[in-house]
Amino acid sequence: MYPADPAVMVKKRLQEYLALVATVDFKAEITGSGSSRTFVNPAYEAKPVKWKVIYRAGKEVNDVVTGFVKQWLAGEIIAKEKTTMVKYQDVAVSSNKGSGIAVGSKKQQAAAEEETGNDNDESTVAAKAKDIKSLFKKVKQKIAE
Repeated sequence: MYPADPAVMVKKRLQEYLALVATVDFKAEITGSGSSRTFVNPAYEAKPVKWKVIYRAGKEVNDVVTGFVKQWLAGEIIAKEKTTMVKYQDVAVSSNKGSGIAVGSKKQQAAAEEETGNDNDESTVAAKAKDIKSLFKKVKQKIAE
């Protein structure tokens, strides 16, 4: 149940997600309102809860998640040799730019850029943070529905 290498279990669950999300019909019609909503197609009504949760989250959210999962599976998380992530312990809010985006110290940012090979300027980082915040807002809205 608990493998010595947790990457095996993580990989299996991510592959299960990819297989399940591929079967979801995001154009499926629903009838009713509130908590008594049902699928028009009775076969969809018989689907497992995980399938319905993926449907409720929506195509846009799952497209992003699917891309992330595929990228993760292709990356170092499943590699035999493990790498460590940069630790951001001294996180502070950048107040001089008025962006409200949490950033690490200059030394930590430089170390992260050196390790990953990224030369991200503040506008790129701000744009990525804005995209992530937007995605989280959409997920929260879908959950609230």
